[in-house]
Amino acid sequence: MPLALGPPGAPAAPPWANQSWELEFVLLGFAHVPALRPLLAALFLAAFLLTLLGNALIALLTALDPALREPMYFFLRQLALVEICFSLDIVPRLLVTLMWPGRGVSPAGCALQLLLVLSCVTSECFLLTAMAWDR
Repeated sequence: MPLALGPPGAPAAPPWANQSWELEFVLLGFAHVPALRPLLAALFLAAFLLTLLGNALIALLTALDPALREPMYFFLRQLALVEICFSLDIVPRLLVTLMWPGRGVSPAGCALQLLLVLSCVTSECFLLTAMAWDR
């Protein structure tokens, strides 16, 4: 029986098994419209920077102004900080994919990004629940 190529130390697979083995995922994104990639990257970068600026401004103003010490503004600040983390999880990978197509993501990197996105979404849901309950 021929041995299958795979990671070092992996057991030999039967001949009918899937014998593919990759070290990274390749994100194609907008590969079918290469002329639009720079425009889309500029648009996403502008939206990303505006999102960061707006949420940082909300977090800064609610932290510095003594009149904004109510629980509603505390939750609003926390929601702005979660949105900053959420944007920092997604947009850099999107920009890399747009600017340099064909670059891959390792499975560990993909799992880490998934973990961060899911934790941000979960935190956002809990914050919105607390804000609704506080109201």
